[in-house]
This record gives sequence, structure tokens and C-alpha cells, in this order.
Amino acid sequence: MIFRLLLPILLAGCVSLPRSFHALHYRNQTVFLDRHHSYKVGPLSEGWQMQANKNPGILFKHKDYHATIATEALCGAAFEDLSLDLLTEHLLVGLKNIKKSKTETWQLSGREALYTLAQAELDGVAVQLNIVVLKKNECQFDFLATSFPQFGREVSNDFENFVKGFDY
Repeated sequence: MIFRLLLPILLAGCVSLPRSFHALHYRNQTVFLDRHHSYKVGPLSEGWQMQANKNPGILFKHKDYHATIATEALCGAAFEDLSLDLLTEHLLVGLKNIKKSKTETWQLSGREALYTLAQAELDGVAVQLNIVVLKKNECQFDFLATSFPQFGREVSNDFENFVKGFDY
């Protein structure tokens, strides 16, 4: 009986659960995660406005493109064994008719990153997705842009500038 009560406590010491950093704020192309953690990103073109966001991370919207660019970080050892492909697939959950048109390996801040360009349907509406995932220093960094296909080129260019400025 006492072993069953102690088992969760014993296992908790053996398992490293991820901790999500909730971005405190964004200023001067820097995402501040906490007092000791931040990462740089590249500039966005005119028209992108930071939005209040209930989820962890930083979210920008462009009213003319009806598009979003977001970034967040998840730190801890729980995802270390997951491939960049699998981490990308996790970001596509809930979408239908997914077609990846491009995947590339990028180097960001001295680490391998996976870039994916995909088209999919979200609630029956066609969308274009730009996704970059990378791991560095026990953290996973996600970058995601969502747009209508007709604004795909403009959003992809802004997304690339934003992500390629990454430095942690």
C-alpha cells in the first residue's frame, strides 16, 4: 500500500518534464523568456503588429495579409530524443489534406533547424504554413507562419527574415 503511494513521488525524481517558458515580452527583436533566457529574431516588415496571446510565446499579425507569425520555446530534456521531423509533425496536428512542398535544413545559431513549407486545410479553408523547429541547449524553439495561399510569398519572405535572425 505505501509503495503505491510513494511510486509517483519516486518516479517524479526520475523523469525530466519539460518546462515551458512563457515569453514575458518582446522588445528590439528579442524574445525575453525569463530573467536569464532570451533569443534574438530578425526584423519583420511594416504591417506586422504584436498581439496579446493567451498561449506561451510571441504572436504577430498582419491585417492586410490576414496572417500570423509566432514563436515559442519549450525547455527540458523530455523532447531531446525526438527528431526535428517528428517535432514538425506535432505542429501539423489537427490540419487536413497536408501537402509539404518544401523541406530544408537550415543552420541557426550553430544548430541544425528544419524548415517546412506546407499547404493544408484548417476548418475547410486552404492555408499555407511555414514552420521551423530547432533544438539548442535543452530547448525546443518553434516558429510558425500561417497565411492564405495568395499571400504566401510575402509572408514566407517575412518569416524567413524573422527566423534567420535567431540567436540563443
